[in-house]
Amino acid sequence: MHKSVTMLVRQLSIPFLLVMLTFALVASLFFFEQKIQREAQVNVNDSLSELLENKKQHLSEYIQNNSDFLYFLLETPPIQGISRAQLNGNIDPLDGTSLALWKERLNTTFQSMMHTYTDIRQLRLIDSGTGDELVRVDRFGGVVKVQPKAKLQNKASKEYFLETLELNERSLYVSEIDLNKERGKIVHPIEPTLRFALPVYNDDNVLFSILVLNLNADVLLTDLYSDIDPALQLLLLNQSGHFIYHSNTTMRFTKDLSSDMTWQALYSHAPWLSGDLLLTTLNKDVEQQFIVKEDFLRTSSSAQHGLIKIAATMPVAQYAEMLFEKRVSTYGLLFVFSIIFITVLAIIWFYFKSSQKLIATQSEFADIIDGAAGGIIGFNTKLQITSFNRAAQRFFPELKRNIGLGYHALEHYVSDNYFTDTLELVGQNHTVKPLEISLPQEDERAIALELTVSPIRGSDASSQGFALFVTDITAQNKAKEKIKHNNAYLEQQVAERTAELQNAKKRAEEASNIKSSFISSISHEMRTPLNGILGTLNLVSREAVSKQQQNYLGMMKTSAQTLTSLINDILDLSKIEAGKLELDCELFDPITLLEHVTSSIGVKAHEKRLDYQLDALEVEYLGLFGDSSRLKQVLYNLLSNAIKFTDKGGVYVVAKTVTDNEHIWLEVSVRDTGVGISKSNYDKLFQAFSQESANVTSQYGGTGLGLSICKQLCKLMGGDISFSSVKSRGSEFTLRLPYPVSSAKPLHIMPVLSGSRIYIESPSSEFFQLLEKLVERFSGELTTKMDAKYWLIDADSSHLDLHLQSEEAEQRCCIFYDALQGELPKNILCSIAKPIRYLDVLALINQEQTHIMFDLVDENEQPNQHSEQYSALSGKIVMVVDDNQINLEVAKGMLSSQGIDVLTAKSGIDLLEKLNIAAEQSLDIMAILMDCNMPLMDGYEATEAVRAGKGTEHYKAIPIIAMTAGTMSGERERCFAIGMNDYITKPVNPDSLFGTLINFSLVSEYSELENDSATLLAVPEEENSFNIDDALERMQGDRALYAMICELFIADAPSKFTDLHASIESTDHDRTKHIAHAIRGQAGDIGAEKLYSLAAELEECALAQQGVTRYTSLYQKMEKELAYVNECIKDMQHVQAS
Repeated sequence: MHKSVTMLVRQLSIPFLLVMLTFALVASLFFFEQKIQREAQVNVNDSLSELLENKKQHLSEYIQNNSDFLYFLLETPPIQGISRAQLNGNIDPLDGTSLALWKERLNTTFQSMMHTYTDIRQLRLIDSGTGDELVRVDRFGGVVKVQPKAKLQNKASKEYFLETLELNERSLYVSEIDLNKERGKIVHPIEPTLRFALPVYNDDNVLFSILVLNLNADVLLTDLYSDIDPALQLLLLNQSGHFIYHSNTTMRFTKDLSSDMTWQALYSHAPWLSGDLLLTTLNKDVEQQFIVKEDFLRTSSSAQHGLIKIAATMPVAQYAEMLFEKRVSTYGLLFVFSIIFITVLAIIWFYFKSSQKLIATQSEFADIIDGAAGGIIGFNTKLQITSFNRAAQRFFPELKRNIGLGYHALEHYVSDNYFTDTLELVGQNHTVKPLEISLPQEDERAIALELTVSPIRGSDASSQGFALFVTDITAQNKAKEKIKHNNAYLEQQVAERTAELQNAKKRAEEASNIKSSFISSISHEMRTPLNGILGTLNLVSREAVSKQQQNYLGMMKTSAQTLTSLINDILDLSKIEAGKLELDCELFDPITLLEHVTSSIGVKAHEKRLDYQLDALEVEYLGLFGDSSRLKQVLYNLLSNAIKFTDKGGVYVVAKTVTDNEHIWLEVSVRDTGVGISKSNYDKLFQAFSQESANVTSQYGGTGLGLSICKQLCKLMGGDISFSSVKSRGSEFTLRLPYPVSSAKPLHIMPVLSGSRIYIESPSSEFFQLLEKLVERFSGELTTKMDAKYWLIDADSSHLDLHLQSEEAEQRCCIFYDALQGELPKNILCSIAKPIRYLDVLALINQEQTHIMFDLVDENEQPNQHSEQYSALSGKIVMVVDDNQINLEVAKGMLSSQGIDVLTAKSGIDLLEKLNIAAEQSLDIMAILMDCNMPLMDGYEATEAVRAGKGTEHYKAIPIIAMTAGTMSGERERCFAIGMNDYITKPVNPDSLFGTLINFSLVSEYSELENDSATLLAVPEEENSFNIDDALERMQGDRALYAMICELFIADAPSKFTDLHASIESTDHDRTKHIAHAIRGQAGDIGAEKLYSLAAELEECALAQQGVTRYTSLYQKMEKELAYVNECIKDMQHVQAS
């Protein structure tokens, strides 16, 4: 079989195969190219046709829907009433109604319709004889307004007027879409307008007026162009070829804006490949060619304006891209099939090549095996020897005579059981352990052989036998014996050395303990006389001594203090090494600690004229739980070193907090521009009694204990300290300490500087960047000096005198100075010492919010108990609910200062019990101040219980004001949703508290308050809520007109209320005001007086931007009133129908 196939392949000519393959590919390409082009042309035609049909239908439906408005108005009573009144001395002979009253009623109808349908821009009734406007209602922005007689115009010359005169009764005129004009001029901003006109015939079938409706065509155009495939374009043209709408904004409404730009003038047309499609070129630019399909829509019977041309276009480039995509997919598939075909041929070709290579490879492997140093013997499953190499024959000469017989040829060297057991293990996929045998030689010496087994498996993984590898390991055994002997000797040496080291370690530990004990004892003993020396020196320095003696005393005092500091360091080191140093953990303010440390040591930096500053802007906690004194000790040491080793430049402290799941990490880096440390001395830095070099010790002094203590203190506190340094350029030390998240007090960043325009000036780039970072972090705005309200000026600025000469310096200028600055100028707003506390800068600009953010209390902000502003609260009773006694006492003191009687409860359960007692005593409790987080029953559960009447029905609707320190998003909404009436945050600001309480003190009866706060679906009071009689009186008793307006109100109100709710949710004050204004107008038309009042109140609130809480309260009342009004209207309609 293989030979016949091989001969067949050899007889085939490779050139012939290539020719046949090329012919097949060319034929396929021609066929598929024709198919691709046909499909692409059909797709283009279908896409353009579908777009045209959809838009024609949409446009036709739009015209039909809006023409219904005119037919509706045509049937309203005022239309024919005006006709009869005009013919009879301005009095309608049918019911005696005057012409003026009929016009007023028509104005009302026009207004109601325009309130309901916001895309109506104008409604008019025009006298057919004179062309004068009889009635006209316009929309200006969001306001619908009736035009007075003085503003009515004559339209006798207008095209739409003249063409409508020629129409039969109930025939409709529809204009083309053009720009609105007033008194012959285009209105700006432009107003695309579509006009509908309807001739009005009187009872005698005589044309007496024309009803005209102007629509905002923007709505139509937006709808038409909203869902068009990006690959297509849609053009609208009028009957004369001017563009109405175009994707290019400069080619829209060309009849009014650029009359020379027309379809015929700008585009050249030629038939395209398929059907009625055109190939159109813009301005003869071949790069702007389009495939176009046209259609026409007749909108009315007008000969001049009755047709609208709609053109759907696709760029030729898009068509080319479509062809390209189809070619890629088709030719890609063809390419894949070609590759498969070629691959099959290649596989057949390479199969025979591989067979030849396999034979050569097998021969090569046979030579390699035969030449191997180790013996290899093959066995089949019957334990017959199938093969062996020369090395195996050298070890076992018997093999040459026993090929194909069996393993018995080796029975002199290996037991029979070995081979049978090996075959069984190989068949079970088990590992066969190597076997070592001894082979005697003629010179009476024996060689050691190792037998190892490797399974032989077939293609189906079944056992085919095994290969036995024979390796001479005589030399290896000798080496093993030698290694074993050496190891025994080494183990003996290691045991002896280990014993010596253990003894030395024990002696070193004993010496270290004795040293630590001695240092601790002698340090304590030295401190007693040293304290006596210092005390004596202080006493002597108070006596009258000479100047020379005073100098001596000063030197002695300095030396004694230095020795005391050294002893303290030695004591700390000995405690740490002995494991006896304990941490004293408490809650501390990291920002205050950093500011205190840097300020207290800052004089040394200012004496050396160094740039010295602290950046703690990224510390986001006011409280951390840990040992603050040890943190201070580390910081003092790092800062002292930085200042000591820096003669020019600066020392910069940067602190921040980083939070993970369990810890808050305080990171503080101290960077200087001092002498630096060479890399070769890095390892000495944290060793006790060690400095970089002897020169450092002699030049700068010190014991070398400070950094060692710092390192060990940081480790003791669970952190670490690291550094980086470059010789002669400076060093940076960074400590990183963990603190528990559960005990931390966060700092809530507030936009304290929002709205403040600030100017910064400093010759130090570091200090300038710090102030810039401060302003940006708290939402301030950097600006020029001319536009700034505050000037932040470094006292080292070269332009300081120029700033001080300004008359505005006293109101604007803040100077930053160091401790050695000398006398400061007087005519400035303030001065702040370096390193700056950024709280001082914030308080300068916005003290109130700064104190709130940093949880500070300003005594000047305590409430004045005699303040007339809150005098109405005197004598009122307020219940305070809080589980913290301190908070209760603070609240009692604050409220009592205004003469308020205070009742207290420590939980929700306690509150319910005390409300029941208060109800029995008929106490008039004005409000409840409710803490949200309490044990047993929290503030939310307590509020639900009160609203459910568990605190008696008497207090079911009592105002409840939440007091919480929480600032999480959604907490305010949760309070209102649960039934609370207001919300204030802790720490409580007195003005905020009393301002909230004063609002509720104005409500005298709980029944009135219930309507304001509760969300129960109670039916509003009916008295004077819906006044039909007054509404009918305003309409001269026209019940048909009133019923029609009520129908319009019912149809439009739901969407209005939906829009109002959305605007309140998004806090859109302006939109809320406009919608409330529209509802107020409609409510007034139908006599819904209470709804009218509520809408007016909401409109005023939105104008004052009072906030979402007040909006929501009014909206809920309006919803309930709307439900009542709807019921009244339905009842009225039912009575009329019966």
